[in-house]
Amino acid sequence: MRSLAKPAAFVLALWTGAALADDARHGNVPFVDPPILPVAGPQGSVVLDAFTDWVEVPGLGRVEGASSYDLEMAGAAPVPQRRSLMPRILDIAPGTTVEVRLRNHLTTLEAADLADPGKAMPDATNIHTHGLIVSPTGIGFGSGHEAPHLGDCVYPLAASTAHGPMPAGMDHKPAGGRLRDACAETAHLPAEMGDLTFAGDLLYSYAVAKDHPSGLFWIHPHPHTQSEVQLSNGLSGLLAIGSIWDYLAFDCRVTASPYDPTGACATQEAQRRERELEHRVEHDPDGLAVRYLALKDIQVRERADSTKAKPHFDLIAFPHRPAMKPAPGADDPFGTANDARKALCGTLALGSDGDIAFPAGTPRARGVCWAPVDPKAPAPRSGWVFPVSGQVYPEIEVKADMELWRLANTSADVTYRLQLVSDSGAALSMQPVALDGVALAAPVAAPHDSAHASSKGLSTSGRGVTEITLMPSARTEVLVRRCAKDDRPATDPRSGCLPPQGAIHATLRTRGVLTGATDQDGDFWPAIDLARVEWGAPRNDAQEVRHPRVIAAAGPAAAALAPAAKATSAPAVATPPAPAPGGADPCAGKHYGHGPGSFSIDGTQVRLIRLNNKSFGDDEVFGIHDELLDLRSHALDKGHAVRVAQLVTEGAAQPQDDSGKAPDIADIELGDACQDAAVAPFGDTDAAAMAAAEAAFKAYYRPFAMDVDNVTTTHGVTEYWLVINDAPECHNFHIHQMKFATLDADFMGPDTPSVDQCAGDRKAERPVNQRALQDNIPLPPKTRVLLKIDFDGPKLGRFVFHCHILEHEDKGMMATIRVAAPAEPAEAAPN
Repeated sequence: MRSLAKPAAFVLALWTGAALADDARHGNVPFVDPPILPVAGPQGSVVLDAFTDWVEVPGLGRVEGASSYDLEMAGAAPVPQRRSLMPRILDIAPGTTVEVRLRNHLTTLEAADLADPGKAMPDATNIHTHGLIVSPTGIGFGSGHEAPHLGDCVYPLAASTAHGPMPAGMDHKPAGGRLRDACAETAHLPAEMGDLTFAGDLLYSYAVAKDHPSGLFWIHPHPHTQSEVQLSNGLSGLLAIGSIWDYLAFDCRVTASPYDPTGACATQEAQRRERELEHRVEHDPDGLAVRYLALKDIQVRERADSTKAKPHFDLIAFPHRPAMKPAPGADDPFGTANDARKALCGTLALGSDGDIAFPAGTPRARGVCWAPVDPKAPAPRSGWVFPVSGQVYPEIEVKADMELWRLANTSADVTYRLQLVSDSGAALSMQPVALDGVALAAPVAAPHDSAHASSKGLSTSGRGVTEITLMPSARTEVLVRRCAKDDRPATDPRSGCLPPQGAIHATLRTRGVLTGATDQDGDFWPAIDLARVEWGAPRNDAQEVRHPRVIAAAGPAAAALAPAAKATSAPAVATPPAPAPGGADPCAGKHYGHGPGSFSIDGTQVRLIRLNNKSFGDDEVFGIHDELLDLRSHALDKGHAVRVAQLVTEGAAQPQDDSGKAPDIADIELGDACQDAAVAPFGDTDAAAMAAAEAAFKAYYRPFAMDVDNVTTTHGVTEYWLVINDAPECHNFHIHQMKFATLDADFMGPDTPSVDQCAGDRKAERPVNQRALQDNIPLPPKTRVLLKIDFDGPKLGRFVFHCHILEHEDKGMMATIRVAAPAEPAEAAPN
């Protein structure tokens, strides 16, 4: 984030658009479920058009200049563009190979031209299927195939045809006109992503395995340096894999899968009863409804021709990120525009408890917060809009006995703290059943039930929660239902259910988020009422209605976890190097291992990943450090070293009190003279000192370079990654092509208290479920997590890991990993 002069109080203007409902007890428009495009095996082909034009936003009006996807089956009869921020949901059956043809018609604006849409220029793009466990490599390259298909590869770009075909000589296909597979393990990548920009459509192929997890995923552009830009201007869509009955059941799972026999029905009669229950609740209008709630944000300015009957807006375009930073002291139109976006709704004030304060009488923004307008100097209204599945402050009418809400944060940067709050002010409890597209298996150790156990944050235990924190890219699925006889009372925040009697009138809102350790660090995301939710009185006796439950496998992440008896300490074999003499380069001759390692649950090797960002004058640098680390060289402050198994055992145990005692993962000494030099203070008035400090930071925390393989590993291995956020603001770690398991964590950090809310509250309880599989994890300031990552299946080739706050990714907090095939064993010499 850039440093902003922050106002002292939180400013939120209530939206009172005349064309919309002024009564907070009603939504602007009835919520309409997004249409679904099913694709079933063995093969299916779709066309994804990316365009910049006008869209209709129900609950707001027409918005000119927004970007959106339009999704259709290949070969279907031409139809008019849907012109919606919410494209059709691509619903893929496991075992299907899907071909996606990307057609690019996007435009963008330089920051200096934001007031003149006539200066829009073509904008290259690509796509990433976020969370899918599919190959990064493609098919048909170098084989004479007429149309090579990329895998889930984010390096190549499709040029935009918005202003006609790509000019001759600008297409970067190699000699012979053939596209290259940039994500192949043997590919040699250029330094600039622009050198992989191609004319015409890009074809992608995704082979979704039969045993792929069923759940919620999404699709979005991933052109490095422009990802934040394109998502902020509207571009994203949802993906779904499989059926909810792949992981929800009443009594047992109807499955014959050899991969996942957990909870399977033992008899034909049990299968018949289960099928009958599932069919009844799925086809009964009052049974179970599934909602897709995609959270997004855009910014708009009201047009002069806007009327009550026909509201009309221009998108406040997120400008094209320039390749070169302005010279010191020169104008910075991009930075100025970016700062204005973040400050549009004001800032947040903290209460005495360290959480966001709302003074009595503060109005709630319903779907949009409008920037204050000086009545003495009338100007068009500007607003920050937070649509839900493309609809602004819709009213969700719940008619079924229960609903499954599939929630996705598809914003580029914004974090949401979701609460479902009744009109009486009570926070209602929701039941998480899946996270990042994978059903939540029970933890190794059941979560304790003491009074301090949190009901906030992103629950990985499956316990009911009253608040869900979704950082960018995160997805969660929650059951919203009435309490049954055997449930906790609805007044218990961990019940995961609602009062069984009477009508319920509530609001789905985001509480507002600070992402920094202090209110001067990180970003502040506004508090917004997102949707109105109305339940009539239950049709049946709610306490007699049966509810499905999660029946999920223990998962591969739980395999081979060491029992406590084997968690022995390892002898320390070395100490960190002594500081260099005064004036000497502390990193002279320093080399870090980035290649394949020797990882074992009973061993001491981990891969250390450190994320950090720092400002150098007006220049803010983001980067990632990686190295192979032997824990024997980094003793705990208790005087002994630690094995991986010891941390695994620690992570499985749930802390029982709020003593704040630091876990072993927090006490691993990681002293490094190069890292010390990277974060050392400097005189911000001395240009030479600042330049030297920036060089030291970049030498340790390396910004992304496409032609650099930061990490190299071997297909088929399991690695343990110690991931640390060294920054004073939140980051969100994400890795492509896979899921990972969190084995241990310290979410407190050494500098508590912290006011950030990117992982819920900061209690001593560590939200670790070693059986939960995720593709992103919030990293509050100064925290550490130990991840288990399996480089198996379709994970051969090149892909990336990064912070999924896309401002951070675009500024360099991303790295490439190359997964190479194992070396062929040498043939024995003939006798």
